[in-house]
Amino acid sequence: MRTKRILILTGLLLAATIAILKILSSGKEVSVSVLETRVMKGNFENKVVVSGELMSENSVAITIPREILSGKVRVFDIKITDLVEEGTLVDSGDFVASLDHSAIMERITEAETQLLEHYDNLANAKMDTNLNLSSARNNLLTDADEVEEKRIILEQSIYESPAVQRQAQMDLERAIRRKEQNLRGYDLSVRQAEQRIAQLQGYIKRTKAEIEEFTQIFESLNIKAPKKGMVIYARDRFGSKLVVGSMVNRWRPTIAELPDLSSLVSKTYVNEVDISRIKTGQEVTVGIDAFPEKQLSGEVLSVSNIGQTAPDKNTKVFEVIIRLNESDPLLRPAMTTSNAIITDSLTNVLYVPIDAVRANDSLFYVFPAGNDVKQIVWPGIENENYMVIKQGLSEGDKLLYLPREKEATMPFEGTEIYKAMVAEQDSTQTSL
Repeated sequence: MRTKRILILTGLLLAATIAILKILSSGKEVSVSVLETRVMKGNFENKVVVSGELMSENSVAITIPREILSGKVRVFDIKITDLVEEGTLVDSGDFVASLDHSAIMERITEAETQLLEHYDNLANAKMDTNLNLSSARNNLLTDADEVEEKRIILEQSIYESPAVQRQAQMDLERAIRRKEQNLRGYDLSVRQAEQRIAQLQGYIKRTKAEIEEFTQIFESLNIKAPKKGMVIYARDRFGSKLVVGSMVNRWRPTIAELPDLSSLVSKTYVNEVDISRIKTGQEVTVGIDAFPEKQLSGEVLSVSNIGQTAPDKNTKVFEVIIRLNESDPLLRPAMTTSNAIITDSLTNVLYVPIDAVRANDSLFYVFPAGNDVKQIVWPGIENENYMVIKQGLSEGDKLLYLPREKEATMPFEGTEIYKAMVAEQDSTQTSL
């Protein structure tokens, strides 16, 4: 029974195979058609297409307080603790950001502690002065009494011997000198006490001024908008936008900007291979990724002379600034743009698809339809799809896309074009 089933299945598979073979054998043979194109004539543009980012040509910077900016207050990196959402429309005086208050609060606390010390020192100095000067004044009174006493003794000694009179005179002179010396010391102590008190009062005045200044800075750490506008975050030295927790300092003081939306530019970076083709004044077609239907015109405003390494790449790029000729209320800074920089623009020239042109060293050729030859052509500039042909073809000529294995036995035609091209190249090099 099992053997019978196997034979039946084998027969069915064989019959199916024969039927499939008959169907295939009855079909028509597929023919391979050769693709062709035509030589076109018209305007030709060569472009460098790069992405960029919209930014304002003119903007007002929102920075850290000028006291920190000037270095008047010794605060280095300071953290952003609060920040309004990017794109927020603010009016003059509206809150934009807040910086870490702890560093300034620490300065205020230190200054207040110093102020208390200065007050204590002033009180002690006044007390010491009163005690010292009081004692000195008592000594001066004693000196005056002693001088008066010595003078009386001298007057009474007129009835004594000359030696006693001489001794009385010397005692009086010593008492007078001691009184004068103590008086000078008293005057000096008064001046020293006055200077010390004035010094301490100066410390108090300066410390109060510091506290007042620190308090103003403390309040200024709540950053306000200087004018009406849209808040756009600044970037750090790595190109990343500032956020809550980012650090700013007097070397990189900008927190955000209020751009002038009536004058926008697109900042982009061009590869070092293409930068030699970019010049100021070149026309640009600017597309907005957020609004694919919008196409704006622009021109190259500036081209950097110094290259830089592209982020996360090993290639060199050069900064290029493109000014938009039109404005649009829908456009916002930081929007991504597609910039087609027109590096060459020719009118009424012949051009063909690049894929239709073959090259052999410095020799360029095509395959004309109906001729089994390789037609030499004089190439011009090219873009990503087409190549300009200076000589060798006419408008409307048909060209073939032939497989490479078919061209080996074909002869070249138009060698005079190649000779003329080489002669012009040699002439150009000689003149240089």
